[in-house]
Parts: sequence; structure tokens; C-alpha cells
Amino acid sequence: MSFFTHTFSLVTLLIMTHSSIKCMDRQISACENSTHKVPFLSPKTVQITHDKDELIFHKSEKGITTELGRIIACPERINNLLMLLYLHTLPFDIQRAIALLVLGNTLTYNFELTTTLEGHNEWICSVALSSDCTMALTGARDSIVSLWDTSTGQEQLRFIGHTGGINAVAFSPDDKTILTGSNENNARLWDRKTGILLREFIGHTGWINTVAFSSDGKKALTGSCDHTAILWDVETAENLLQLRGHTQNVSSVVFSPDDTRALTGSKDNNAFVWDLETGGIVFRLRGHKNCVNAAVFSPNGKLIITGSYDKTARIWNASTGEESLLLRGHSKFVNAVSCSPDNTLALTGSYDNSACLWDISTGMKVSVLKGHSEFVEAVAFGATGKIILTGSRDKKFCLWKIVSCKATEWISNNANPLQALLIVKAFQRKQKILLSTTCQPDVENDCENTISELLPLYKELPYYVQNYISTWYSTRSINDFE
Repeated sequence: MSFFTHTFSLVTLLIMTHSSIKCMDRQISACENSTHKVPFLSPKTVQITHDKDELIFHKSEKGITTELGRIIACPERINNLLMLLYLHTLPFDIQRAIALLVLGNTLTYNFELTTTLEGHNEWICSVALSSDCTMALTGARDSIVSLWDTSTGQEQLRFIGHTGGINAVAFSPDDKTILTGSNENNARLWDRKTGILLREFIGHTGWINTVAFSSDGKKALTGSCDHTAILWDVETAENLLQLRGHTQNVSSVVFSPDDTRALTGSKDNNAFVWDLETGGIVFRLRGHKNCVNAAVFSPNGKLIITGSYDKTARIWNASTGEESLLLRGHSKFVNAVSCSPDNTLALTGSYDNSACLWDISTGMKVSVLKGHSEFVEAVAFGATGKIILTGSRDKKFCLWKIVSCKATEWISNNANPLQALLIVKAFQRKQKILLSTTCQPDVENDCENTISELLPLYKELPYYVQNYISTWYSTRSINDFE
């Protein structure tokens, strides 16, 4: 069941519950006496006439009649209209609660490109964010690993020593050390503050494509072109366990949140979940038709997200290995994946030069991040959930942030249910356009008609909120509707 279905049911329940407590007259009185005035049209001032398949609403004041608008007279729309009109009779606090339910996560999808940085001489292969999101780590084909300040965009430190291209970088959970993997067949551990090399992890016979820390930072995983992954003791660099089973390069490796399992993705089109106590394969994730370049657990450990050269990402049940959702929308290889800290969004990076956000509960594409001119090789979600890092073959990396502004604050603190519905409708329009690869006219017209019906609500919004909706959701300006 979708979020909007849940919201509709809950709104109905709230209305029915409130109706059983207070009569209509007392509700209206509460609205009129509230310090927060809610627009309300008395039935005495509104007239409704019928013209074929439309209902026409007129407002009569001082002998002058003005047309307010028209709606199609189908039962579904009339029922929705009655519900929305009834919302106006509820006290302000209940209206605010309903408005927040209607909005849901709509405002949390709007990541804005805030910083584009350059500094590498070759393409960026891997990126990572510190636990507090104040630092970014980048690794590139130029054999350089760089540490950056995310607030200023300034390079803080370079980790020099690798002679091959950098394929993987990772912060330790306490951010005190970093782990890197390169084309030299070894991984290296560095002191994050000084840049001093602490130790090397030697044991692979092929390039290191991927690295990861356990949640306590005491163990590490590496994946290699030698078709294996290795579990290491970070303090001693001892090879604790070798995971054998893939028949091609291991391109991705990560610990489960409880550190009892490992997840690997490979050029052999498979992803495996491993038991780190025995080294055995728990199950294989079958479904991709090409190389599995990226694989991650969701932070709560319930889901797995994979990305493949078959141009798709997939979501799996982490307990059973069964496929839950197919994320289809990129036009080229999906090379990187990440998951939001609240387990609600999947992030993918693709050779179509874009990164995309997906609703994990529905599989819907909710946002497209366009800022690179070449392949997006790496993506990372910050632990705050409000920052995203992407790296590309254009030798640049981009920081994307959810930036609070006057408009979002007004929406969060003042929007009534009808205004919240307008914002959600605009967002749904954006989703339909994202799903349509050609932006077909029927999709465009259907969405614009929906927004047009809510034009009076749009006019009531502060100008800066109108601009916000027009900018983020690509609705036409108010002048285009009139």
C-alpha cells in the first residue's frame, strides 16, 4: 500500500473521529476564534451550477457573482471535494497534523547542487563522507587520495604513496583512519589527521576494487580482480578469511550492519551474501543480466540494493535473498548505489551522467541529480541524510544538500491540508515526467490540468512559496495558467 493511500485512510479516520466529538457549528466557531485564521467560504456565499459534465462554483457578494472555478462532475472528484471542504472546518492544530501527514517525505527529496569541486587529474572512482559529514574523501585514477572540507570546499590533505589508480576509499567509523584500495594489488590504512601510512594489507593477486570497514572498525573487507574477497584484522593486517565463489572480478564488498555477514557484487552477474564465521555462501542474489558493480545493505539490515551493467538497480530482502523491487530508469550502466540513513531512499549513479533517488517502498524515481558531464562512478549518502556526494569521470565531485529556506519553513509550519495537497500534486507531476522517458504530451497535459484545478490555492501562497514550487516541481508559473 502506497504512502498516499495510508495518508488518505488516516485523514479519513481523523475526520470521522473528530466528527464524533464536536458538531459542525462548534468546529467552525473554533476556526473563527483561532489566532491562526483559516480561509473558509460560507455556503451562503457560494453557488453551484451544473453544465454538462462540469460543476461550476460561483461566489456572490454584494449582488456581484464571480466564477471561482470548475471541476469535472465525476463521483470520485466530488467525494474528494467534499472531504477537502470539510477539512476547512477543523481546528488549526488538527489541520496542521493532517497537512504534515499529506506532505510526508515530499520536501526531503529536494537535493540542491551546492558545490562542484575539481582537483584530480584523472577521473574519480570512489567517494566517501565522514560520520559527521564535515569531510569528504575522493580517490582517482591519478593515484591520489584527497581529503576535503565539505563546508568550504577546500582540500585539506593528500595521501601520497599509491602508484596505481585508486579504486576505493573508506572512512573508519571513528573517522581517525582511512582505508584505500588501488591497482597495486594491496590496500593501505592511513592516519586521517597526518596522512601517515600505518600499514598495508597484502594478500590479493589482483587489483583492489573495493574496501569496507566493520561497524566497530576492528575488521576490514577487500574485494579484488583475483575473484576473491578477504576479511582482515585492521590492527595486525592479518588475513582472517578468504571468500571464494565468484568467477569474475569482485567489484563491491560491504559488511552487514551487525558485522556477521558480508555482501559482494561481481562481474559474474551475481551478488553473494556470506557468513563471516564460516566463510560459506548464505545465498545468491539472482536476477541481474550483466555485471553487478555495486551492492549495499540498508542501514537497518533488512534490505539489499544492487546496481548493474544491465541498466537497473534492484532491491532484495536481506533475510531471504528474494527480489522486492526493480528500479528501472537509467539509460546506461548503473555503477554505484547507496542507501539513505532512514532506509527510505536508494541512490544510484550511472553512465548516463546522472544520479537518481528512488523511493524504496514503491520503487518510484523521485529525483534526478544532474551536475556531471561524464559517467557518475561513485555516490555516497551522508549520515545526516541531508547531504549526497557524487564523483565522475569528468574529474569533478559534487556535493548535494537539502537546503532549508524561507519557503520550506513556511510550508512546514503554516501549510493547511489543501496547500499541502497542492505541493504533493506538483510532486506527483514531477514523478510522472521522470517516469516518462519522452515526456509524452498526454502525461504533461494530465499533470498540468491537475495543477490548474488547484490554481486558487496556488494564488493564496506567499510569492516565495510559489517560486519554490515552480522551481522544484517544474510547474509552469502562475501567469501560464491564466
